[in-house]
Amino acid sequence: MKKKILAASNDPGPASTMSSVISALKKIKDLEVIVLGEGPSQSIFDSNSISYKTLAEYGINELNPNSTQHIFEQEKPSLVFTGISEFSNLERYFIDTARKNSSMSVSILDGYDYESIRLKDSKVNPEHKFRPDYLMLIDQIVKGTMLKEGFSENQLIVTGNPYYDSLVHLKESFFQDDLLNVRNDLGIDRKDYLMTFLSQGWSNSIKANPEEDNGYTELTVLRSLEDALNVLDIRDLCLLVKIHSREDLEVTRTAFTGKLNKVIFNKGYNTRHSILASDLVSGMFTNGLIESVYLDKDTVSLQPGLNKEDRLITNKLGLTVPVYKQEEVLPTLRKVIYNQEFKNELKERRAKLNLDGKSTERAVEFIYELLN
Repeated sequence: MKKKILAASNDPGPASTMSSVISALKKIKDLEVIVLGEGPSQSIFDSNSISYKTLAEYGINELNPNSTQHIFEQEKPSLVFTGISEFSNLERYFIDTARKNSSMSVSILDGYDYESIRLKDSKVNPEHKFRPDYLMLIDQIVKGTMLKEGFSENQLIVTGNPYYDSLVHLKESFFQDDLLNVRNDLGIDRKDYLMTFLSQGWSNSIKANPEEDNGYTELTVLRSLEDALNVLDIRDLCLLVKIHSREDLEVTRTAFTGKLNKVIFNKGYNTRHSILASDLVSGMFTNGLIESVYLDKDTVSLQPGLNKEDRLITNKLGLTVPVYKQEEVLPTLRKVIYNQEFKNELKERRAKLNLDGKSTERAVEFIYELLN
């Protein structure tokens, strides 16, 4: 009899990290994998050709502990596999239901910013804290954080991030013709100096959880960026703003006052391809900035006004260039764009990074061993 895994996700980040693992698990003959996709995760599963069910297909109109219990009674999974969504309770309810039904739960963390507020989620009852039986982690840094959060050593396994496995192949197989094709798709001239800003719907996050306010939003950052780029007056500049799935495009547009000649907004195009076609990549603290580093791009983390600890690990490691004060935006951009010695230094640091492309393999092996 096949053992059944129920995989559930709501947010795009966790879904992206889980997708290669889910696809690999589905190929194992003695396993059955049921995927539940809600919210933005659905577009990620679609793009990875992963079939999924929705709450509505189970006759459920409202997410609550009773609805996840209903699904459990129908599917009877041996193991629940999740990520962790920022504000949805989907994963928390399934983990709690798994515990009550004597099933195992395994979750994978797709980044570094997992302090108590996100693990707890102030919108849910304390009994639904994010506490799976096992956690798969990116590296030893995250492991240290999870130990401080109360997880035990035997609950934690360092697999790496499966979502990054494909970066190895992509970086090696992306050539000049591919770059030109991407620029053509996005309406960007081959001669343009392309700066890409990987945006986040941070203003919406702050509205939902005021305690997440860290001194800036994507709107304040983009206003600062526009002012700085206007002063720099880069020849043939094109600014590409990659809109996050939870972000309101029309609201983000209001950050700009018309000082730049060419600003392109895009929500659906492949982010990694956009990064590879760029001359410079920027953002706030999105994991996309970490991917940019692995794809060997000069990368700036713009967080002017930051009033909390920086959550982007690559800033601490010197792999991305952080900006924490308003007055530092312009000189930092000037340095990254024009100072060749500094650019060479950044490239040397990136050259020391190593991805082995085996994170998916390690994650699949861990889950399979738990089931057997």
